Amino acid sequence: MLIRTLRCPAPRWTVPFLLLVVSLWFRLPDSYAAPLLLEKPQPYSLAGHLENLVDPTGALTFKELLTAGATARFTPLPGFVNQGFIRAASWSRFTYQPAAHDSSEDLFLRLTPAFLDEVTLYVQVGSNPADPASYRKHDLGDHYPAELRQIRHPDMVAPLPSTPGIPRQVYIRVRSSSTHTLQGWIYPSDQFIGWSANYTTWMGGLLGVILFDLVISALLALMLRDVLIGYYSLFALTFFVRQLGIDGAIFILCPSVAHLINDYLVGGGISLGLCAYSLFVMRLFNTHGERPYVHRFLQLNILIGAATTLGIPLGWYGQLAPVTTICYLLLACFIPLLAYQYLRRGAPAGGWIVMGFSVVLIPAVPRFLVVLGLIQPTWFTTYGYYYGMVLQMVMITLALIKRLEVSRELLLSTSRRTEAVAVELAKEMTGELREALQRQTRFVAMVCHEYRTPLAIIRANLDLLALLQEQDDNIAFAVGKMKRAVARLVEVLEVSLGRVRLSDGALTLRPEPLELERLCSRLLEQATEYWPDRRVVVVAGDTAVVQGDPLLLQTALLNLVDNGLKYSRADRPVTVSWTVVGGEVVVRVADQGSGVTPQEQGRLFEKYFRGSATTGTVGAGLGLWLVARIVEEHGGSVALESSVTGAVMAVRLPLKRNP
Repeated sequence: MLIRTLRCPAPRWTVPFLLLVVSLWFRLPDSYAAPLLLEKPQPYSLAGHLENLVDPTGALTFKELLTAGATARFTPLPGFVNQGFIRAASWSRFTYQPAAHDSSEDLFLRLTPAFLDEVTLYVQVGSNPADPASYRKHDLGDHYPAELRQIRHPDMVAPLPSTPGIPRQVYIRVRSSSTHTLQGWIYPSDQFIGWSANYTTWMGGLLGVILFDLVISALLALMLRDVLIGYYSLFALTFFVRQLGIDGAIFILCPSVAHLINDYLVGGGISLGLCAYSLFVMRLFNTHGERPYVHRFLQLNILIGAATTLGIPLGWYGQLAPVTTICYLLLACFIPLLAYQYLRRGAPAGGWIVMGFSVVLIPAVPRFLVVLGLIQPTWFTTYGYYYGMVLQMVMITLALIKRLEVSRELLLSTSRRTEAVAVELAKEMTGELREALQRQTRFVAMVCHEYRTPLAIIRANLDLLALLQEQDDNIAFAVGKMKRAVARLVEVLEVSLGRVRLSDGALTLRPEPLELERLCSRLLEQATEYWPDRRVVVVAGDTAVVQGDPLLLQTALLNLVDNGLKYSRADRPVTVSWTVVGGEVVVRVADQGSGVTPQEQGRLFEKYFRGSATTGTVGAGLGLWLVARIVEEHGGSVALESSVTGAVMAVRLPLKRNP
């Protein structure tokens, strides 16, 4: 599933090439468990000279081990001890014999790795190899205080007797929650001193490069606030910390507390490193949006790394560490494929990214196989991985710096283009603003002109706020002033209506006989024009003629129709009908809305009052108030006649009297 998601199959020669590389470092010795003859003053490897016995319960004592039955259970090993992650203890032994012509030069035994929990060394110093009293005990594991060691060294080192021609036996007991592996070498004193000096220089240089890379990446992450570099600097920190424990530097730097914290440095550095490395890969290759299966695998890595870290104090590390190692192995195999796709997309610094992830692939795969106990450890599996990781860290850091440079150049060019576009946009906006201001000026002038007549005041009452809403983008800043203008218009309207009164009760403002049927027909035409998507029904009644101003009466009826449409559903009509009762005509405007609440019935004709159901509608609360004023000026009245299944507004007007 992962390979199918990556869509970048490995070349056909990859597997044969890896098998060839494995065959170069994995070579079986000619003989197993043969005595180690120290014929020349040179370092000697214990590979091929070890015998091993597994103690599942860990209860086997050294005295019991020297009995004939236990001695027969030892089996020869083809190389070093490498059993992967096991919870059992194991005993290893070897026999060494200095040359007969040797001048009794001091010998030193060096054992690795330094992170093994419990390593107890029994060196024969007496003449009887079957007598426990003939052995000297050395406690060398990282669970023992480093201050109590006879020789202070990053690795586990103990002196060996060097009587010429006399064979000696050495027993080593190992128990550890981490990978169960053991490597060893015997050095003459001058060789050991020279090697220790070189090793200290090499290890100091390695840690120095890692620390320098860590500082650079951390500073870049802090200064630029780049999350990607932050994840990478966190991974560099975990790698630096675990190398302090793996290489044994902590036993030199902090010998008094090394046995208390080394498990956390090694185990925590490995497991938290998996978390940081997965976060870095997720961010770099954008697996969340482009490769969901890979993204889920990386999320699983984060959970496994966190659980493994918690397993250190809880005692679960030995069970979870193999899973963490397998996750590292899978990452090492498919991340170069992600990097190759990253390069093909033309991403910045793609070449450096590919080289950085590829340079560590060849040493990383055998390294993790050694940790799992599947192959024998060699110099290449031990030190090749370190060199590869240092090269990767340097290349990835350079790639991230190059990526920042490219991003900065892209940002500058984008800002220049944005600036140019902004200038052009500002010019266009300036022109549009001038045009809008001109439209605004013309609009205000038009309103001021139209205010000169009472009819325009009524139309402004109906349309002003709607027009302001449509023009919101251009004259939003004038809405407050326009609202105050509406209040002023009401005052003007009151004065204007007051001027149309006559002392004898008749209308002097263009009074004329009006047939109600013609008045309602004109009303229907205007309603169809104003509300084309709504239905207004006119039901003809008895022939009736009234005396009044056609514009004012038509405006009053239009306000009633508009009010009914606001309170009715879009699919329900508003009906206009009339009847003649006595000496007056009753015009009814009926809607099919929700009706009028009892609390609102007494305030319908108040100035500025808006009903609770007018939420979302346009209006200033002046429509019914204006209707009442116009009808009163014509000697009539208006009232709410029904509000059960809708509102029915009844306008009563006197019929025209014959001379």
